[in-house]
Amino acid sequence: MRRMVLISVAVLVVVTLAGSAALLVGNRGTQSTQAPPALAATMPDHPVAYLGNRESPPAGNVVNEVNEDPLPELPPKPHIEYPNLGYALDQKVSQQQANSPSSRDQGENDGAGQPPVVPVIIHLSENVDSVVTFLEDNGGDPRNTGDDYIEAYVPVSLLGELSEQPGVFRVRELIPAHTR
Repeated sequence: MRRMVLISVAVLVVVTLAGSAALLVGNRGTQSTQAPPALAATMPDHPVAYLGNRESPPAGNVVNEVNEDPLPELPPKPHIEYPNLGYALDQKVSQQQANSPSSRDQGENDGAGQPPVVPVIIHLSENVDSVVTFLEDNGGDPRNTGDDYIEAYVPVSLLGELSEQPGVFRVRELIPAHTR
């Protein structure tokens, strides 16, 4: 009895798989794409894709249409004067230079007695001590240092020159954490 049940289940599985495989292949060589009656009740009326079927789908069904319009052109990459600064800091330097190109040389400031400063992290491959000395000698305020980084407050007018120091490969603005 148990053997008869197992054989019946096996036959049912084989028939179901054979019917599903025939639907996926698309019944090559025949014009009929009808599903067996047992599976037809569970299938949607409008199949999404015809796998393996080289024929066009029946009229009225929409299958993913290919948009043949050319891709829009990307805007040109912005010019960055100091690549090690990244775009945001480079823009700050450019704006500061446009407003007062010689502010560092003439000792001008933002009206509050101090030149505008930015908190940054400086990533280095070498020369940490010489970059710290450079910052201290030119109005920067190094706060934390490590083997390969410096956290400092740096005048905007000094950022370009800082990014070109030996060993400096990236300077990014530090964004303070927001606390509630």
